[in-house]
Amino acid sequence: MKDGAGSAQGYFLPWNEDSGYSTVLDGHAEFFVNALMDGCSFGCVAGPNHSVRVAHHNIQGADGGTDHQAMTGTLSAMGYRQTFKRNDYRTLGNGQGSGFVTGLRVGGAWRIYAQGVYTAQRRDRIASFRRLM
Repeated sequence: MKDGAGSAQGYFLPWNEDSGYSTVLDGHAEFFVNALMDGCSFGCVAGPNHSVRVAHHNIQGADGGTDHQAMTGTLSAMGYRQTFKRNDYRTLGNGQGSGFVTGLRVGGAWRIYAQGVYTAQRRDRIASFRRLM
């Protein structure tokens, strides 16, 4: 794309209550967007040929909220090495933080970024930003 003109293929990873979704990012797209995270956890791991496997988990506990330990355990058991977990962003803004994960393919390789955000005085604040891979 040049000057915002044109189009590009992308991946979108959704979520659903008490579910886990995953997909493989390969060379068929240029960008990746994960659904808003307000209690979920995310994981990614490098695959063959510059591919990346990504997952978005929303595992519910007995109290009806997300179960941080269960999500962390399943992501680890499934081999996700880099994670952006509920407790990485929900501790922001008195527990009202949310998370965003995006990715971009640069030079054939995927770069995945995580951002923690909270709202204060009716303004969104970026509290954390890091590259997962």
